[in-house]
Amino acid sequence: MLVSPAGAILSVKPIAFFDNTTGTTPNGLILGQDGNFYGTTGYGGDYGKGTAFLLNPAGVVTNLVSFNGTNGANPYSTLVQGNDGNFYGTTLSGGVSNQGTVFQLTPAGVISNLVSFTGPNGSSPYAALVQGTNGNFYGTTFVGGTYGLGTVYQIDTNGNFSNLYSFDGTNGADPYAPVTQGTDGNFYGTTLSGGPYNQGTVYQIDAGGNLNTIAPFNNTNSFFPFAGLIQAFDGSFLGTTEYGGISNSGTIFQVTLAGNINTLATFGGTNGSNPFANLIQDLNGSCYGTAYSGGINGHGTLFRLTTNGDIVDIYSFTGTNDGSNPKGALVQGSDGNYYGTTAYGGPNGSGAIFRLDTSTPPPPPPVILSFARGGGTINFTWSSAAGSTYQLQYNTSLAQTNWANLGVPSIATNSVMTGSVVVGPDPQRFFRVVLITGP
Repeated sequence: MLVSPAGAILSVKPIAFFDNTTGTTPNGLILGQDGNFYGTTGYGGDYGKGTAFLLNPAGVVTNLVSFNGTNGANPYSTLVQGNDGNFYGTTLSGGVSNQGTVFQLTPAGVISNLVSFTGPNGSSPYAALVQGTNGNFYGTTFVGGTYGLGTVYQIDTNGNFSNLYSFDGTNGADPYAPVTQGTDGNFYGTTLSGGPYNQGTVYQIDAGGNLNTIAPFNNTNSFFPFAGLIQAFDGSFLGTTEYGGISNSGTIFQVTLAGNINTLATFGGTNGSNPFANLIQDLNGSCYGTAYSGGINGHGTLFRLTTNGDIVDIYSFTGTNDGSNPKGALVQGSDGNYYGTTAYGGPNGSGAIFRLDTSTPPPPPPVILSFARGGGTINFTWSSAAGSTYQLQYNTSLAQTNWANLGVPSIATNSVMTGSVVVGPDPQRFFRVVLITGP
């Protein structure tokens, strides 16, 4: 155990390990609507071309599907769960032209190839998909497109595909990272290279394919961003670069919509080096992330970026049971703890799943996972923490501050809760779930 500067007692515990059956070199996790975690591995499985897997709360990893080349091969990103409950993702290779695919995966493990990349429509997607507020999915390909330098594309759940934009080098090239939808409805992302200094760019693109280069990277503000962006509470975007900074070990940066890139902190080896993954921001404004290498043992770190701009190494991987070289982003579980994967290490050398515990984690705010109208009722599903009490509420206008309760408070018994309400007489209603008391 260790104590962070904020005084919280933290511990890292390996909870599962990978092998050739479940897959090797995991890419990260997402929390499913059912309370299980889901992810992909780049290799291993029945054909050695990667898997999609499920991790249950007991720490058991189940191989949902093995990629065989025809349905894709070698996914380098994690999954996203769509509004329809199915999972969607990309593979780096495989498909008709062996240039990658976009696939749909049911919770039961049935996989469908939605599109195969062929070059003109993009090639080699490293990035995960993002579902926009319009229901379509958005992603990037590393190369391919009109100029062979990568694309931004749109695809729906039926496989209807559109190449929204092809990078030409002047405005960026080789987008490795996924896009992020901002609160303004536009999408934001990074390119690994291209731009006026050929060291990457930050760009904005709308759903119609109109692209605007917000800012270029250069030697003074770091370079080569592998990770995507997150939108911070103040509206700016935060991200990481693999290189740059004082020790050329990577940086954490902030970019404003006005085009200003500010280096918030630099990695120096002991606090980690070469971050690949997106950050995650907690309710207090601190950010957490993973560094692929560096740390006390040279096998990567878990770090926290304080609101003062300090990178704190909260854990250095040893390369043994706890794993080595985390390249995926952290995800917060319904218990308030953070979960992640390492690409290597563990008893089989094939990667591990770990949990970052806090001694007294507060319950995370509830998130409505799904809602559907059936007849005269609306059915809700939201994330919860066992023992916590929640209240479903509604309002007829977001301009109002008074929310009315629907039903009585409910105590959660697991990580997901459900509820239903009768459709009211109002022309419109807005709904939310509030946490009343913790466990």
